[in-house]
Amino acid sequence: MDTTVQEKAIAHPTDSRLFEKARVKLVTLAKEAGIACKQTFLKESKRLVRKASGYAHARQFKRLHRVIKRQRTIVGILLREIKRKSAALQQQSREHMAQGLQLVERL
Repeated sequence: MDTTVQEKAIAHPTDSRLFEKARVKLVTLAKEAGIACKQTFLKESKRLVRKASGYAHARQFKRLHRVIKRQRTIVGILLREIKRKSAALQQQSREHMAQGLQLVERL
């Protein structure tokens, strides 16, 4: 029997990465539905992800939590804007967006 264990290159789903994926998902859902967002927060988001990984590595958890709080705020802003503007859309496109919005709300 072989007892060697090979490590896997699995990245754990950190809060920062999950919020970034949620932001990207919201922006793509909005574009597919034809909703024009005020901001996509792309530039700020890139900077925040980089900061979060650095702070986590250096065990600077207070700074890390501040960055994650900002990412949560950005996702909330986009979520509320999309919900507000989706009220004017047709029923079919709202149903298409419903599942993606539910996942982001759970986050």
